[in-house]
Amino acid sequence: MSVSDVAASTAIPLSYEDVYRRSIADPEGFWREAAGAIEWDTPPGARILDSSRPPFYRWFPGARLNTCFNALDRHVEGEGPTRRLSSTTARSPRPSGATRTGSCATR
Repeated sequence: MSVSDVAASTAIPLSYEDVYRRSIADPEGFWREAAGAIEWDTPPGARILDSSRPPFYRWFPGARLNTCFNALDRHVEGEGPTRRLSSTTARSPRPSGATRTGSCATR
């Protein structure tokens, strides 16, 4: 039974400890389920963890996602026109003294 199945079948939400225990007991199953909560360009396949070259482990080998979309865009979909975050554009010039890494004052 998955974490979401347990949560759906009970009125009591799962505690942090319950979720943590599941992540330790079945890390691949836990992260496979968690991966279902985001949008993927290429979804994860059968392998969730590639441990063929320790210590260089890879989660979700072969899968591909758009991090910006998952972090921002999907939360405002359907809410009409949205302002997109971007680096400097012609319509949003950098403030005086700004650098690419932030606006640092000269000392």
